[in-house]
Amino acid sequence: MTPEQQSDTAGAWPYKEFTVYLDDVLRAAGIPDSKRTGRPNIAEFAERTGIDAARPGKWASGKLRPTADALRKIADAFADDLDMPVDELYSRLMTAAGFGASSSSSTPPIEWGAMAAIKRLYIRAGEEDREWIRGKLADLQEQIEMRMTLSQQTKRGS
Repeated sequence: MTPEQQSDTAGAWPYKEFTVYLDDVLRAAGIPDSKRTGRPNIAEFAERTGIDAARPGKWASGKLRPTADALRKIADAFADDLDMPVDELYSRLMTAAGFGASSSSSTPPIEWGAMAAIKRLYIRAGEEDREWIRGKLADLQEQIEMRMTLSQQTKRGS
């Protein structure tokens, strides 16, 4: 399969899942939604990536599949905003676009983007809100540690 080609059918690659994932990446990177479309602002996407603004619409409709080069440009443009290594974001974008043996119809998680979004909120927050965020993060850390401990105990018991 060529890196970018017209799909034989709309279901030839997981374009809907890719679109959801790309939108999540762009929002987590701070790209605001367009009031007209309700999706991340494509003009800002095009400016930051150097990718023609018409491409994301063709990807979202399944008419075209992004090239590996286009996915690399997206990773290069937004990885820092997500506090994510470029290669990690590139790999996730490739998977979301259905490339490689590890591809599936489910979108990869975007925990790095969620952490980056929390960091941006924390930076903008006032001291009272920062205190609340610290409390919530401490609760979350405790829950994660408990879950990991239980998971390790379950694995040892198996």
